[in-house]
Amino acid sequence: MSRVAVVCAYNPRNSGMYSVDLAARHFFASLGAEHELCVTQNRTKVASLRYRLVRSVDDLRGFDAVVYWGDFLNNPMWGAGDYAEREVKRHRASGPIEGFERWRQLYLHTGAGLPVSTRIYSFGGCFMGMEPTLEDASVRASMGEFLQRASAVVVRDPLSFEALSRLDGGSSKVSLGFDCASLLMPARGPAAWRGRYFAHSFSRSLGVEAARALVEAVERETGLRGIAVDWLFARWPKRVVHAKFALNLALMRHARFCLTDTYHFAVNSMSQGSLPLCVVRDEPAVSSTLNELKKVALFRMVGLDAALLRVPGEPMQLGSAPDMRAVAHVAAQAVSRLGANHDWRSGFSRCQADLQGQLRRHFA
Repeated sequence: MSRVAVVCAYNPRNSGMYSVDLAARHFFASLGAEHELCVTQNRTKVASLRYRLVRSVDDLRGFDAVVYWGDFLNNPMWGAGDYAEREVKRHRASGPIEGFERWRQLYLHTGAGLPVSTRIYSFGGCFMGMEPTLEDASVRASMGEFLQRASAVVVRDPLSFEALSRLDGGSSKVSLGFDCASLLMPARGPAAWRGRYFAHSFSRSLGVEAARALVEAVERETGLRGIAVDWLFARWPKRVVHAKFALNLALMRHARFCLTDTYHFAVNSMSQGSLPLCVVRDEPAVSSTLNELKKVALFRMVGLDAALLRVPGEPMQLGSAPDMRAVAHVAAQAVSRLGANHDWRSGFSRCQADLQGQLRRHFA
């Protein structure tokens, strides 16, 4: 079995990204593959996970395969934004241009610095929002080189598939997959016992007051108690992070449903067999990894359009009390209609099984 470098995103201590990396460990361990989780920016310990720090292509020599695992890793929008900014703040880049060039070498030009026999993969990546960066001819050329060198690129959503297909002329190397966090555990059926509560977490689209108003309105509509799940673990004591993450998954599993505005909270709710209801707001264009469109794409993939709750206004803008009451009414209707129908899980299970099958074929 090949020795595999699994390149993961820098984790600013949030549970969603932790679930993505845990899924990598579980997936490659299930194959019996010798693998090592890697990061290219300095945070080499996150809860139960340990990473190798990779700062140059030379650090990847000796591996038979390099896998870019999930998130926006090979997306130049991420490279020019979050990645370049961290290079300046944490790794002494002289400015965003140098930060971006470091990203380009590690995420697009890797294959040029490694033996031809080294296989390059991108699994579960998102390529939304990259079009403005591709207006630079050199960046577009780098993306082309990456796609040509890669053995396979399995993207997580249809919009990413369309974007890459336009770029490479519909190469068979690019295929539609799903989010890597779905591989954390087998898809679960409904819990035998569910409490008289719903689990909720907000941090992306609703401010504190708007989220509180929505939760209270949903409590009135459903007669259930809302229990907050602390999903961003920056303030958790390090020694209890994994245990608290597991406890949060249990809270989600035994809830009647989950209410959120956060992408990976919704993914993990699905994997736990709990119906997710997700707030989405107006967005003029995709300009960062924290966008609304990725949530819409996720829910459409699994056939849960009816579980999207549209709140007027752009992300983090105040929502009016009448708006929150109206959204809560829609939420209660969705729970009544979808919650009693276990078929909603089939869409998630299908996408999960398809992703797992594709990835396994590359490491058979």
